[in-house]
Amino acid sequence: MNNLKKTMDQQGVTQSELARQLKVTRQCVNNWTRGINLPNMKIIKTVSIYLQVPIDKLFFGEDK
Repeated sequence: MNNLKKTMDQQGVTQSELARQLKVTRQCVNNWTRGINLPNMKIIKTVSIYLQVPIDKLFFGEDK
């Protein structure tokens, strides 16, 4: 499971909610959670702050 999706599930954050906070489409968030692509660096930083998880763990860390 993707770390972004896992973190969102643990915190009860929906794709729609995250999309609204970031001012992107839910489809963008869906693609990130499925590992199809990554957001740009500015959005990565914002996601990290919003979910209170370090960037490296959120997007690039191993899922343990």
